[in-house]
Amino acid sequence: MCGETGSRRGEKGLSLLSLVIAVPLLAMLLWTIGTFAISSVRNYNRFRAETELVSELNFAMERICRDLSYGEEVDINTVRLRVRTKQNTESAAYVSYTQDTASPCRPIRRNNQPLTGDSETGRVVIKEFSYRMAGLRTVEVVIAGEIGEYGLSYRLHTAVTCLNVP
Repeated sequence: MCGETGSRRGEKGLSLLSLVIAVPLLAMLLWTIGTFAISSVRNYNRFRAETELVSELNFAMERICRDLSYGEEVDINTVRLRVRTKQNTESAAYVSYTQDTASPCRPIRRNNQPLTGDSETGRVVIKEFSYRMAGLRTVEVVIAGEIGEYGLSYRLHTAVTCLNVP
């Protein structure tokens, strides 16, 4: 202790020059990581919305096709698609498909129960639900939907042959 004059020799620390260089580099690194994280969250949300849209429309189309395939009678007008089917029951029953145009999501309903528009977010809007006879036993069905906030749209178009219609 005898020879020290107040200056501290051998201490290590950051100089002003190293701070001037390190702070902007650290800021750029944090900005890059933040941008990547935000982009990843956006891509995940878009993927989730796309999966929701495709899943919801596929479910509706599969249900309609199943009822039509086993249908014994098909009645089509501008308001509803009605199918008489014996599927899963002893006696024949009518199943009606309509679109609720008064609701913002415009869901497709099966016997007044929502077939679409019942997802966890309720963002899927049915833009088109149409059907027509394409032959004596064939029904053509179109379902189109969208999730506007992501600019996603999906359209299904199929023709179903009613196996039990004479």
